[in-house]
Amino acid sequence: MDIGVRHTTQYAYRDLWLYIRFNLCDSIRPTNDERVHLFLAQEDGRWNGTGISGNYQSLIAYPNILNIKINDSINEIRITHAMLDNPLKDIKDIGIRLRKNQ
Repeated sequence: MDIGVRHTTQYAYRDLWLYIRFNLCDSIRPTNDERVHLFLAQEDGRWNGTGISGNYQSLIAYPNILNIKINDSINEIRITHAMLDNPLKDIKDIGIRLRKNQ
């Protein structure tokens, strides 16, 4: 799984903390929250990822392997931020991309 984040150059932090909740039926992973720490910028302030016109996009590999079985059951992956600011300004989109392991 990859986590995609789109943000503006006005985002106030170099990192982003996320809670990821998995509810994967017939999976080895129980329903629980995992905290993930993503770095959107380097220590010197340069943004990671690619961008134009003040908007950047990063695609970061999730550090663990998910075993998801495709069947009639309900699978849910929910992502919320774990930052103190609410609302969290200048984060535009967060999403996931699932990849099949070879």
